[in-house]
Amino acid sequence: MKMSKRLLFIALGLVILSSNMVFASPNIEADNFNKSGLEKLKAHDSKGAIADFTRAIKENPKNGDSYGLRGIAKFEIGDKSGGIEDLNKCLKINPKDGDAYYNRGIRRYIYNDKEGGLADINKAEQLGCSAVKKWKSEHLINGELKTETVDKYKVEAISSSIAVGDEFGGGIVFYIDDTGSHGLIVSDTDVRGARTWDEAIAACKNFKKNGYSDWFLPDREQLAALYLRRSVVGGFVDKSAYWSSSQSDIPGCAWIQYFSTGNQYRNLGTNYLFFVRPIRSF
Repeated sequence: MKMSKRLLFIALGLVILSSNMVFASPNIEADNFNKSGLEKLKAHDSKGAIADFTRAIKENPKNGDSYGLRGIAKFEIGDKSGGIEDLNKCLKINPKDGDAYYNRGIRRYIYNDKEGGLADINKAEQLGCSAVKKWKSEHLINGELKTETVDKYKVEAISSSIAVGDEFGGGIVFYIDDTGSHGLIVSDTDVRGARTWDEAIAACKNFKKNGYSDWFLPDREQLAALYLRRSVVGGFVDKSAYWSSSQSDIPGCAWIQYFSTGNQYRNLGTNYLFFVRPIRSF
């Protein structure tokens, strides 16, 4: 992809053009559709972007950039095969497009075509794609994708359909923010046994489940949100309380949440024993 000013990264490493781009096509109408589609893609209006890139392709079917950008937009809505197909077309037109190899490579890798994915990524590196080194350092360990990376790619692909109560990311989704792409996941079981506040924080920090190790003790607001979804999650000790990570304004005390009444209290000493439920974010 030709550009005058690189690079903008979205969706865990996919490379798209900057707004000050120079397309290979001399077709002004096609270029305008590409620019409009790019702005929509940056604003996460993936369906609108696909429509614009499709119009650009209709105006000039020989512009590989349009296929490459439409492929990225298709990945954003979870259309795996469509995204790969468009990047294939892009590379057929522009066989030396390092960014297209890179974008196709990380997708092939995450879609379990590791050999093909690494071949594409290495090809992109040979063609001078500067994103490759950074992506490898951030997302690979001994040639394997980090668990957190796999999770984030899945979020990107299913963010439009993920819902509270879904099993995802090692636990159960109990909160989703306004973007629909980020939220909180809770373990489906407590840490074994009641613990002091310091023990609760340490237990969550060291908690490992379903391949994830980035769990933490919820703060009082997160714990309140969890209480509201208690029937969806299940497994709570109704007649006792759970620790939050939030310290009270009373020295030596921290906030707790009772799951029988929903009440929170701030006057319990950190040496008391209460239950612990780890959470993680996505």
